[in-house]
Amino acid sequence: MKMRHSLFALLTLSSLLGCQNQNQAEQDEAATELISKADPKPNQAAQLMKPFHSDIRPPVAKKVPHEFNQHGDKRTDNYHWLRDDSRTDEAVLAYLNAENQYTEKQMADSVALTDKVYQEIIDRMIQDDVSVPVKLDDYWYYSRYESGKEYPVYARKPSDLEAEEQVILDVNELAEGHAYYASNNQAISPNHQILAYSEDTVSRRQYDLYFKDLNTGENLSDVIKNTTGSVAWAKDNKTLFYTRKHPTTLLPYQVYRHVLGTPVDEDVLVYEEADNTFYLSCYTSRSTDYIMIQSGSTTNSEVRYLSAEEPMGDFKVVLPREKGHEYEVEDFNGEFIINTNWKAKNFRIMKTKIGASADKSLWQEVVPHDDET
Repeated sequence: MKMRHSLFALLTLSSLLGCQNQNQAEQDEAATELISKADPKPNQAAQLMKPFHSDIRPPVAKKVPHEFNQHGDKRTDNYHWLRDDSRTDEAVLAYLNAENQYTEKQMADSVALTDKVYQEIIDRMIQDDVSVPVKLDDYWYYSRYESGKEYPVYARKPSDLEAEEQVILDVNELAEGHAYYASNNQAISPNHQILAYSEDTVSRRQYDLYFKDLNTGENLSDVIKNTTGSVAWAKDNKTLFYTRKHPTTLLPYQVYRHVLGTPVDEDVLVYEEADNTFYLSCYTSRSTDYIMIQSGSTTNSEVRYLSAEEPMGDFKVVLPREKGHEYEVEDFNGEFIINTNWKAKNFRIMKTKIGASADKSLWQEVVPHDDET
């Protein structure tokens, strides 16, 4: 009985497979017929699918073999000549201009559509947007945008938000006449009289620092070239710290001290990072009581600090760098608050007395490690 059921099942499956194969063959044949009727001739298909004008010839970069020998391996780069960090090589510039001209010609018939899409994006944006005001001492600081303009206006109001607005920096005015303009940082002095701001007109993220006297509206004579754009003010309102970039890698690797009114070439190098896998940042702590230098790599950190009351002093290390140890530091009520992955893969918050931070046994846990975080 069992054998008869098995035989029946086998015959049924065989029949189904036969029908399925037949149906598949019929479907394939029908599809082939439809494709042959619908598909245009090869030349027509190529013409329909080609998005560019074939009569406009693209520029062809010349090949100049350049050999690299690294780690016992030799390789040839035929286009290494196109690297020009100075952006002054005439041959490189000529080739890039040719590429741009080629693109403009190919996209000429799309200009109207590009403008239409751009305008649609603009129409969906809030053009007269205003940031949330932030209270610093006796001033409310904020930024705003004006309809039809690309850059922010930085402003403040004394005492309360109903007071008359004081525009401290209009980036739209600074950007006039420049094909590219960016200001990535603005830092007010502790007495709120001088505004430090950054400027990049090349798009290399190498920022020049300027200092605006908010009493006169005029810039001071001090101009500092090739920085990251950030500024950390000391409490004397004339001393500041800034970070320079490496000329080749563009990584921030040096921290300098500048005193307003003195020549920039007399600025003092207070720290240089020797390890090119690390990068630097310099900032004022949240309390404004300390100048901080953060060194960081992918898996390591090291922080230095200096009292903002004593800008001519020497920086001290919070904790010397350790393999695999990442940490960040802020200060609060005479203590350092440390975000650390020491014995905490997902990090934890600890605290320690300022001046005793180099001894981790004195660190106290504030927010414990959480495996789910």
